[in-house]
Amino acid sequence: MNAGDDQAHPEVVFKADELLESKFIIHYRRTELSALVEICFAAIILVFGMIEASTYSERVCGRFMCNIFT
Repeated sequence: MNAGDDQAHPEVVFKADELLESKFIIHYRRTELSALVEICFAAIILVFGMIEASTYSERVCGRFMCNIFT
């Protein structure tokens, strides 16, 4: 081994660590974004489900939610 090889090796290791860290950060952000998208879809489905339930109860009972809240 040459003395120059020993000096270049830490730089290569540092760049490899830096690359792995940047990949981890990108993966973490992507995971965070997908969780946010799933929450938004769940909220949209919940809202549309509540709207559907209220319109169905109006058709069946003739009143909004059949006076459940009164």
